[in-house]
Parts: sequence; structure tokens; C-alpha cells
Amino acid sequence: MPTPTPTPSPLASPEVVAAQQERVEQVGLPAEDVVEKGPWGWPDPVAPRRPNLKRQETRPAFIRQASAPDSRRWREVVEVDWPEGITEAPAVVAARRRGGKRCVLVQQGGRMFRVRVGPVGIRVFTQ
Repeated sequence: MPTPTPTPSPLASPEVVAAQQERVEQVGLPAEDVVEKGPWGWPDPVAPRRPNLKRQETRPAFIRQASAPDSRRWREVVEVDWPEGITEAPAVVAARRRGGKRCVLVQQGGRMFRVRVGPVGIRVFTQ
């Protein structure tokens, strides 16, 4: 394989050497202290800006909440009319074990019951 001939470095050209000598004379420093682009200066730190607050384009619409009509509300069931085994349903037993006030939904006999378990006792509601 033939050996490639080295190309002369652009730094060694007479024009570059003359330009460096001229810079040394302008700055007045020794040749080893002169940097090609001048001395480095750290930029001033810039404080990060907060993003601009976006304005709300529309006003919120307030909607009045209406109560459900009496025909769709939960009605309390008298204890005599409770379905059999409602107090032994797994959801009711788990709610009683957890303690505190809790409401669970239980479906029995094709009907939905809301059982409210609390420290005072149990109340059953139906729709």
C-alpha cells in the first residue's frame, strides 16, 4: 500500500502564522496566552422565568343540582319487612367488620337494597 503524502496543516500556513503574530501584538500578551478567539468569558446567569398565566377563555356555567323526585329516592324499609338474610349478606358482613358508618348495595330477590351499617344499628332502604 502506498503511503499517503501528508497535507500541510492550515495552522502552519504563513497567513495563519502572520495573523497570530498580529493578534499577539494587538493584545500585548505572550504568544502562548493568546487564544484564537480571545479569552473565555462566562455568560451572566439568566434567572428562569415563570410561564405566563393563561387566561380563562369562558366563564364557568353554574348548574343548580336538583334532588331526585320522590319516586326515585331510597325509602326506608321497616324491620318487619326486611328480606330474609339481608343482614347476613357477604357485603353487609364485610361492612360491619370494617366498622364505622358504611352503605352497601345488596341485590336480593330481584330487588336492590341499600343497607346502611353503623355503630347504632342497621337500616335497610329500597327504591
